[in-house]
Amino acid sequence: MTVIVRRFSVGQWAAFYFFLLIFVATAMEEAQDCNDKSSIQENTGDGPGGRTCATGKASFGHVRREDFSFAPGYVNINHGSFGATPKSVAEAQRGHTANMEARPDAWFRTDYKVVVNDVRSKLATYVGADDAEELVLVENASSGVNAVLRALQYSLGKDDVVAVLSTAYAMVSNTLDYLSKEKGFKVVTVDVPFPVSGEEDFFAVAAKLLEDVPVERLKVFVVSHITSVPAIIVPIREMAIILKARAPALHIIVDGAHALGQIPINVSNLESAGIDYYVANGHKWLYSPKGSAFLWVSKKAQTGIVPTVVSSEGLRSFADGFLYTGTRDYTAFCSIGAAFDYRNTLGDPEIRAYIHGLAAAAGRLLQSMWQTRTVAPDRMIGNMVDVELPTRDSEKVAEIRDAFLNEFNMYLVVYQLSGSELPQYWTRLSAQIYLELSDFENVGNRVLEVLARPGKPNRSSEEIILKP
Repeated sequence: MTVIVRRFSVGQWAAFYFFLLIFVATAMEEAQDCNDKSSIQENTGDGPGGRTCATGKASFGHVRREDFSFAPGYVNINHGSFGATPKSVAEAQRGHTANMEARPDAWFRTDYKVVVNDVRSKLATYVGADDAEELVLVENASSGVNAVLRALQYSLGKDDVVAVLSTAYAMVSNTLDYLSKEKGFKVVTVDVPFPVSGEEDFFAVAAKLLEDVPVERLKVFVVSHITSVPAIIVPIREMAIILKARAPALHIIVDGAHALGQIPINVSNLESAGIDYYVANGHKWLYSPKGSAFLWVSKKAQTGIVPTVVSSEGLRSFADGFLYTGTRDYTAFCSIGAAFDYRNTLGDPEIRAYIHGLAAAAGRLLQSMWQTRTVAPDRMIGNMVDVELPTRDSEKVAEIRDAFLNEFNMYLVVYQLSGSELPQYWTRLSAQIYLELSDFENVGNRVLEVLARPGKPNRSSEEIILKP
């Protein structure tokens, strides 16, 4: 066998290394772009138009639609309201249902409890809890908040104050309205001015609360980690430090309905700032089925915290009380593990980076198309972005909402910001791994299309109904 070795000149070797360096540098830049939360790469061929992003684990964009069960043509730009369950997670839930129906006694007496306790351990690690015994599963954030507030009500007198922000979700306000009528404590709402320029706006809100309410009467503060509308990440740890410095006995409850899977959570870090209660949904951003959420309570604050339903198994401990609340379907709880499996397949940090980058890019695109503004800087948004609509005509806003639902096969969340002299109408849009920037460009064009239609709908002025 004859081996032929070709000799290269110095110039040829130099050219070879030059082009090799260019190739490596380009590949590294593209990989960095994909992980950069502020950038969305051009379509790689995985999605039908628009933009997508390929990571080391998976591609995002329209290619991911096949992971979900959307109707043909339906574009879910409102993931934040009800979430969307991946097919693999739904299949896992059906498997748990089959096990429940195959051997009901084994399931309800032992089997599901083993699965749920494993899920609790995984969740505790994911949210930075020191011990899984601090964390229990509940149907939704509403159930968790109610459990805490109903326990704390017995310690409140008629002159005591429970404070919330004007951004509090309606469930919180409704629960406090009901309980305050029963127990006589006062509810104080502190206004948050919008748009916000930065975290310092919320620090000012905390300072105002301390000015307006005698600290000896301030007993409970309920705050969202990510507000529903507008969707803004609240600096809850810093606010807690400000409040607890003046009111050390204050109970702080965090409604993290939108936070789980959207932003990192570390409840141990929050506990060090004086926060003892945290609730979050799994069905919104973690990809678990509807009816799956957690309630975390620090060990020192667990006394008296019981589920809204006390079962035949009693209340041996905080965790045991929530483990069994009667004969019901626990398969959503059991399927949280499958949601973690799905996220791990795609990469948890990669999921968050892509979605946040898409939300920020969508906000910039739409405020340019509509010549309006977003409600907060990019650093204060997660997976949702709020953009002012290019009209202050309430009937046109209602027409836009109806057209999206009835004509365009989408649902557009629209709402009016309170506290403004002139009506300002906004939309909250949800980015997701199955969406691309072209989807939000389509939203922008559809809104302009409806606004360009002649005349107004033949109806009386109506309230803009919001169900975020």
